[in-house]
Amino acid sequence: MSGPSWEDVLAEARDGHVGPAVYRLTLDTARSMSRRYPAQIYSPDGVWSDDALRALAHECFARHLRPDQVEYLAHLVDDIHGARRFVAGRVKRTLIDIRRTDVVDNLLGRLRRRLEETPGIVCDRRYWHPCGSPAPMPMSGPLMAELVSAIAVIPRLRENPSVQAPKVFDDAGLTAVAEVLLNHRGNGTLVRDAEEILRRALTPLVVSALIPNDGSYEPPQQGPTPEEEVMVRETTDQIVRELGREELLLLRLVLEGWRDGAVAEHLGVSRPAVVQRRRRLGERLGTYLEPLEPALGERVSEELAHRLTHHG
Repeated sequence: MSGPSWEDVLAEARDGHVGPAVYRLTLDTARSMSRRYPAQIYSPDGVWSDDALRALAHECFARHLRPDQVEYLAHLVDDIHGARRFVAGRVKRTLIDIRRTDVVDNLLGRLRRRLEETPGIVCDRRYWHPCGSPAPMPMSGPLMAELVSAIAVIPRLRENPSVQAPKVFDDAGLTAVAEVLLNHRGNGTLVRDAEEILRRALTPLVVSALIPNDGSYEPPQQGPTPEEEVMVRETTDQIVRELGREELLLLRLVLEGWRDGAVAEHLGVSRPAVVQRRRRLGERLGTYLEPLEPALGERVSEELAHRLTHHG
């Protein structure tokens, strides 16, 4: 059975609508890509069954192919091959999110056990803080970004690819993470803030690097050539240099996966204003990315996420 036509995909994309064509394209892409991502790591059932693939497609729609992003597809590509590459990038990010969720849950459990064994620490289900200090308040955006940057430089382990939720940090690294979370201002942290900090620190670039290629599976994509790396770096430099401060902040929030409502609250503007700014930002980014192959455009996005998250 052949896949959906470009005309059908384009008609739905122009409407910002996930209909049969976009759904079929996403499911077919997920099925094709699943052969390169070990089921024992990325599928909750440990196998790539039809149900698991449908669940992956639905996760992709919930996370990275929402209606506004489907509509963006219509302006970014001009044939079914480009649409497949666009969707493949979103499926890849969804797979990485699934892996990251397992990693973060594992880290939170290890941190909780460590803190429960540490004298002088209040370890509640809602917050962690030193005894004698008041219960912590929700963190501001700048402070959270500061802690994300601090955790990002703590050395990480490289794990066996058969492990679904790798440790990421050895005992010394885990201690360093706990110190960042508890001692940044002597106030401790809400557990939900700790979870958000770890999620942001484990960017797609970092999570991908946790899985070494030991020959047990085919890597999701070949790395760029040295010439292409130069092109990626120069394009990233140009974007960071030429975009304004507000545009770079919006770009960082988008690349970190913030929903429009959360962005609006963070920036102190309305949600429709955020949608309009995102649209303008997408159009401007398109002028930088259009000359690149789609795979290099994805590399530029990853490099931007890394720079903006870790270096502000």
